[in-house]
Amino acid sequence: MAKRGISVGQALGEGFRLIGRRPLTVWVWGLVLLLPGLVPLAGLVGLRSVVMPGFDPAGPDPFDPQMFQVLAGLMALNGLSQILQIVGMAVVMTAVARAVLGRVGRRPFALGLGLHEVRVGVSHLVVMIGLVLVLFCLGFGLVAGGLALMGQVTEAQRPWGIAAVAFLILAPALALYGRLSLIAPASVAYGRLAFEEGWRMGRGQTGRLALLTLGTWLATVLLVLAAVVLMLGVGFLASMAAQALPMDWRVEDWALALGVLAGIVIVFGAMAGVVASISLAPYACAVRQLFVASEPAPSADGDIL
Repeated sequence: MAKRGISVGQALGEGFRLIGRRPLTVWVWGLVLLLPGLVPLAGLVGLRSVVMPGFDPAGPDPFDPQMFQVLAGLMALNGLSQILQIVGMAVVMTAVARAVLGRVGRRPFALGLGLHEVRVGVSHLVVMIGLVLVLFCLGFGLVAGGLALMGQVTEAQRPWGIAAVAFLILAPALALYGRLSLIAPASVAYGRLAFEEGWRMGRGQTGRLALLTLGTWLATVLLVLAAVVLMLGVGFLASMAAQALPMDWRVEDWALALGVLAGIVIVFGAMAGVVASISLAPYACAVRQLFVASEPAPSADGDIL
């Protein structure tokens, strides 16, 4: 396989370019990631209105049988929500890879549901489990060794020792995550589970992939922090407006509740889509740079949606 090398700058900028080219698509991706998390909230409203219209969570009898009906229903909805979140993550990961690799075809918003998504979901799950196990063993060994040596160093040397241990954990984590993150988009590029191909793509690119991962993590953290600040600001303004307006606000005021929910979905959907693009597109771009141009494009066989 011929290697051209990875342009870290180009890969880091791919998510931003994707947002500029497909803003509506990115927002839809955010909705796919966001909506499964709202299932328990919607279920709570439904359970209150159907199972027990007069239910009061702060009521005097916490052992009321109707309370257990609501709790059992919420547990089932939480399980369903988690499954849908896993499926949504696989769908969005595949869609981002398709958009970056130019394999969208006629799919709306690059979304699909079929064997491609199954491959990406399986590869991502296996990679994450393996990564956690490797890093846990590495971190445990380094921390244990550091604690054993802690008594043999002076007080002035301890900060340097802690920094060395942190570096010895972080550097392999960046390199390993960068190498393994090529497997999911490579599975889209090759049209099959591409554990071997994805790993082989990263040979000779470990340093650049580690740098790419560091940049991706920093950009994602900054975006999340900005989103948190925005949420706090919106919440503060909303509380100030609620105190200033003489409104007798009730949950039963469905028009107001639906308006607030629509605003949350629009804003947070955009945030989720932007974070997904910034964190996933760089690795798909790296695969695009390393992928052999003569490879046949995978077919769309296996899509059911």
